[in-house]
Amino acid sequence: MEGCADIFVPGATMNAMRALAGSRAVDRLSTWVSRASAVVLILMMGLIVLEVCLREIAGTSTKVAHEFSGYMLVAVAVWSAAEVMSGDKHINVTVVSERLQPRTRGILQRISHVLTLLLVAILFVAASGLVLHSIQTGTVTGGLYQIPAFIPQLAIPVGLFFLLLQLLVNTLRLFWRIER
Repeated sequence: MEGCADIFVPGATMNAMRALAGSRAVDRLSTWVSRASAVVLILMMGLIVLEVCLREIAGTSTKVAHEFSGYMLVAVAVWSAAEVMSGDKHINVTVVSERLQPRTRGILQRISHVLTLLLVAILFVAASGLVLHSIQTGTVTGGLYQIPAFIPQLAIPVGLFFLLLQLLVNTLRLFWRIER
C-alpha cells in the first residue's frame, strides 16, 4: 500500500492477522458471485440468440427476451462489482493523487474508501427497501408475464451486499496495511 506505511493504527497487527483469513474468504466469495454473473451473462446471450433465431427462422418471438435480458444485465453489472473491487480492477483517476505526498495520498485513499463504503451502504438500504416495498404492495412488472417485481429487483441488493462486504474488507486492509 503505497503511501500508507507511515500511518499506524494502534492494535492493528493482531487485528490484521485475524482479519486476513476472513478477508481472503470474502475475496473468494466475490469471485463466486462474479462467476454467477458470468453464467447470467451467458444465459442472457442465449436468450437473445434464441430471440433472433425465432424471429428470422420461425417468424415468431419469445416475447420476453427484451424484458428478461434487461433484468439479467442489471444482475451482471451489480454482481460483478465486488470482484472488480476485490482485484482492484476499477478505474482509478490518478491525475491529482500522483502529485501528492505519500502520506497525503494514503489519507485521501482512506477517506475515499470510507465515503464509498457509506455510499454503497446507503444504496443497499434503499434497494432493500424497494424490494420490501414491492413484496408488501404486490407490485408486478409491466411486461407480458407480469412477474412479481421483487424477483428482478432482488438482484440489486444482493449484488450491493457483496460489494459492501468487499469494500469493508478493502477498507480494513487499507487501514491495517494488509496486502492481498
